[in-house]
Amino acid sequence: MENEAINRSIKYRWRCKDDCERGNFMGSGLDDYPRTATDTQISKQHVDLMSWIYFFSEGLETIASHLQEEKPMKYYRERKEEMKRKIIDECLDENDLLFKDQSVAGKN
Repeated sequence: MENEAINRSIKYRWRCKDDCERGNFMGSGLDDYPRTATDTQISKQHVDLMSWIYFFSEGLETIASHLQEEKPMKYYRERKEEMKRKIIDECLDENDLLFKDQSVAGKN
């Protein structure tokens, strides 16, 4: 289970090629979706990126299943389940039951 401990510590976030203006992360393709509005908050993990990883892991698992490739199918199933746990454990705000980016306090 050493790999699980390592994988659970990985954070997923979009990064801009150049400086991001006003907290917009052009790297995500969602240039109208501001991640952070001020210097007081730093976006640490992005729920939409994690959702994409889940979605594509599920698709690759399905392809491997149709090709009857057991090893890749198992690998992508594990990645999919890992991402599902991370999304629920780390991005679900239990107060309002909404999934949110994980942020940390920045400089004031």
